[in-house]
Amino acid sequence: AAFSPREMKSPRERERESVREREAESVRQRARGREAAPPPAKTLEDLFNKTKAKPEIFWLPNTPAARARKLNALRAPPPPPSAPGGRPGPGGAGYGGPGGRAGPPGPEWRGGRR
Repeated sequence: AAFSPREMKSPRERERESVREREAESVRQRARGREAAPPPAKTLEDLFNKTKAKPEIFWLPNTPAARARKLNALRAPPPPPSAPGGRPGPGGAGYGGPGGRAGPPGPEWRGGRR
């Protein structure tokens, strides 16, 4: 009767072969896991430029469209001055203008006490 090569090995050799097969399968499973892993996330350094000085400031260069928009805004004539008083109110006018707030309280105002 003919014996297979596995049957002719000693128990110790069969155990070693069994351990090698398990280790090989483990390596194959880890390799499959690496293939399925997603690519690493991009860092800020990959996505933006940054300053060399500390603290680092991350920035993007202007696109040609944004550059043109900003240059046109700089070249545009300045807006007309606001009404006297300086600050526009909710309606867009200064103190007392149409849609604006009333002026600052006068000397007759005493904070609610009389």
